[in-house]
Amino acid sequence: MRRLGCIITALAVSVCLGRVVAAQELITNGGFETLAGGGAVGWTLTDPYGGPSTVPGYGPHGGTYAMYLGFYDQNDPNTVATLTQSGISTLPGHEYLVSFWLFEEDPVPGYLKKFKVAFDGTEYVLHDGTSWQIPPPTPYTWNQYSFTVYGTGNSNASLVFTERHNTGGWDVDDVSVFKTGEIIPEPTLIQLPALLGLAAIGYWRRRRSA
Repeated sequence: MRRLGCIITALAVSVCLGRVVAAQELITNGGFETLAGGGAVGWTLTDPYGGPSTVPGYGPHGGTYAMYLGFYDQNDPNTVATLTQSGISTLPGHEYLVSFWLFEEDPVPGYLKKFKVAFDGTEYVLHDGTSWQIPPPTPYTWNQYSFTVYGTGNSNASLVFTERHNTGGWDVDDVSVFKTGEIIPEPTLIQLPALLGLAAIGYWRRRRSA
């Protein structure tokens, strides 16, 4: 029986180790350090007032640059700006961790502001235009936010920051999307009990015929 236990344990370990998935960064130029044409490589910005910034007086969270977002249209309070990176492939049933650092400039109470992030069908709202949906950030300092997404199998998913700020603006830095693991068991793992059972039966038959 001791030998049988060793066989079963070895089989289980080999199958499980074969399914381990290392964390993998999916965002390009998440620190906005590579610039081109007044913007940051890999990103599309619709804010005419935004762009790579050194965050004067405070500095970026890391490196030399952050991305400043400060859209304001006094004639249309519903207009927002977006910062997008597309072409990200996700796998169904896999877990993704979205993380970024945020700095709010001139957080004057009572003025219109909005900020939300969406990735592969999951939306994370920080401020909905009326109130903070999460604990508000500490003023005049960098704050980290993160949320978990379950992949849909989209071969061209996008990470989209949507924002507006009527008095100051937002600075975003060190954005990342990591594929961290699996939510739905792979077929190999689902079949593991059956494989172990077959191994035990085979060993038992060999013992009887010996």
